[in-house]
Amino acid sequence: MAVGALLLSCWAGAWLEGRVYQAYQNRRLNRLIQAGGASNNQGVHAARPDGGLLGRLEIPRLGLSVLVLNGDDAASLVLGAGRLPGSPGAGEPGNLVIAGHRDTFFRPLRDIRKDDRIQVTTPGGSYRYVVEWTAVVGDGDTGVLANTREPSLTLVTCYPFEYIGPAPRRFVVRARLAPAAESLPAQSAPAPETRPSPFVAHRRPTEAADAAAPAPAPEPLATAPDPPAALQSSHGIARLNPVHLFKRIASAAHRPRMSAEVVQALPPAGETANQ
Repeated sequence: MAVGALLLSCWAGAWLEGRVYQAYQNRRLNRLIQAGGASNNQGVHAARPDGGLLGRLEIPRLGLSVLVLNGDDAASLVLGAGRLPGSPGAGEPGNLVIAGHRDTFFRPLRDIRKDDRIQVTTPGGSYRYVVEWTAVVGDGDTGVLANTREPSLTLVTCYPFEYIGPAPRRFVVRARLAPAAESLPAQSAPAPETRPSPFVAHRRPTEAADAAAPAPAPEPLATAPDPPAALQSSHGIARLNPVHLFKRIASAAHRPRMSAEVVQALPPAGETANQ
């Protein structure tokens, strides 16, 4: 139990450190972008004296957003994703390689698919990529890290995603840079959630879908119980109708009062209930 508690506390500390760093550096990166800072990362706090921050990687369909540090060592991958040393910067010719842990920031990559959009935002600009293919390779296969003529992006994480311990293979995502004049492919609807999570908010369909659905006919209150709490499509979030909510609270809080007949039925003074 002591060893388990120690390991759990180490994991929780690393997880908290990464989240705090992400939140703090995201604010600084946003301020630097708004101020029109130079692309040499000046003013962005480095994770280590010899490191630095490349920018932010986002995959909108998967809800993935993570800061990318310059370096792929263990200290960098605890705080975010890491750019492979020697690979080019975002938007530059060559193969930009970014690695991340499968059980933290790169966990959503298990649901990525062709034509997904990837955006890399740096202090010097924003670059859009489109996924071309994914592959599973051995841990010693470095061919996917080779340089390319055209600007491309390669994401690498361990595989299988549910494996416990050092994973034997690697999951690779290759994407190409989308020119500014090129129209991106239409983004398909998100896949149904096959792994429900208590941390993911479940939203209702859009207002257009709600408007297309026929409204149920009202029923007389005398012959039917109170209808279920109405759903309001404010921002797509299901909410309770306050009128029905207050009616149910009042009904639950109601208690029968002691009437005069109940008081008269009590035994006279000096006699017990048994008498």
